Amino acid sequence: MRKLIFLIISILISNIIFAQQTTTNLLETGIFPLAVSGGKVTITQDQRLQTIINNHIAANKQRPLNGYRVQIYFGSGAKAKVQAESIKKNFLTDFPEMEAYLEYDAPYFKVNVGNFRTKADAERFKNTVELDYEKLFVIEAEIEYPSLD
Repeated sequence: MRKLIFLIISILISNIIFAQQTTTNLLETGIFPLAVSGGKVTITQDQRLQTIINNHIAANKQRPLNGYRVQIYFGSGAKAKVQAESIKKNFLTDFPEMEAYLEYDAPYFKVNVGNFRTKADAERFKNTVELDYEKLFVIEAEIEYPSLD
């Protein structure tokens, strides 16, 4: 009896082992001819689902997104505003794809650039522009959401 049970278990185990070794590409078998020749998938969804998604997007736009920016100018005094505006303009000329922000935090004018999700991304950008600007700092900031375009 034990030999019979051992024989049955051995056969089952060997079938499982050999079954895992053979693979078949279903596209080559012709079972799915649309996958080879192309096809069309139509997704129909309830309008209420789209309403829920739009509400979720609107609610999240009101929440701030924490991230990092690189501060390229920090100054105070009579000419600080003019200098800050000039630095911002020059930066946007050199990097038109980036965002630049002029802030006034009495008595200082600051120019912060970028919307970086991680500090490492901000540090990488800082290293690329450190020859063009004197004092650079990576700062924590509430950044804008990236565009979905």
